[in-house]
Amino acid sequence: MEGQSFLLRPGKLNQLEASRQKTLSTKGRRSALMASLTLLACAAEGIATLQRTPSKGNKKGKWGSWIEDSVSWMKTAGWLEEEEVESVMVVARKTADEHEIKNEPEILTLNLGEGWRSIAKAVLKKYPTARVVGVDRRGFTWTGYVRGYITAEVHHDWSQKSSAEGSDLISAVSKKASVPVTAWDVINLEPECTLFSAANAQNTTRGCAHGKHAEKPSSIANMTPERLAEERLDYAEAIAGVVTQLESLERHPLLAFLLENPSNSELWELPEVIEILLRNPQWVIREIAGQMRPTAAGRRSRRRY
Repeated sequence: MEGQSFLLRPGKLNQLEASRQKTLSTKGRRSALMASLTLLACAAEGIATLQRTPSKGNKKGKWGSWIEDSVSWMKTAGWLEEEEVESVMVVARKTADEHEIKNEPEILTLNLGEGWRSIAKAVLKKYPTARVVGVDRRGFTWTGYVRGYITAEVHHDWSQKSSAEGSDLISAVSKKASVPVTAWDVINLEPECTLFSAANAQNTTRGCAHGKHAEKPSSIANMTPERLAEERLDYAEAIAGVVTQLESLERHPLLAFLLENPSNSELWELPEVIEILLRNPQWVIREIAGQMRPTAAGRRSRRRY
């Protein structure tokens, strides 16, 4: 976690203020909230700070001096001693300046799936000030925690249950990300290549195959019952996750999106996926050849989008 901080997006700041309204009304109101964030930005080389400069409210513009004003309030309120004021202000400001996103994003992209770190890298290489929001299928990420090339992460779990209930994933995630659904420039879907990969066929005798290949007799013979149960659950959740994503896209036909997987991936053969593709003939599939690695001269892979 060294060099990283939790970044609170504007929508999350508003949620914090609203959820603590009764407590804040008796303990300092918004000044106490901003003071707490200033202390977090100062503690342990910057535990947390704001993703963007906050607003003063009532259409008064940006609150560029929120740290300095918070430190002044803390001194008056008795939160800080005189000798602590300067160090708190300096470290909190340094944290904010290092992590704050100062430019408006060139594009807004929502990445759903297990491959969004690599996709985000490609997006930000072309659009340095893009805002990339990443969400994985199990909700392993934490809101606003910057890791690698992700400028924001959203904690959201899409499960088989939510798929069966017809949950609108894109709307739910957009709300958590404080982004209107229509504001996304592109949505990237990257289902787990590992679970749907044809390469699993060679792993059956080693007991480490995934997806449908885990069900082969040679694979079952080399797996513990617990491991097999885990593989079955992962496979079911992965398929349900793809269905949830595609069904959500059907509800938003004007959104541009990209679904990527190797051309020989089982993904394209899943009955659930084929059924949805047949319902949407306007969706176009392209097969693209590309270099696998710089060190693998002449080797090419084919991927579908």
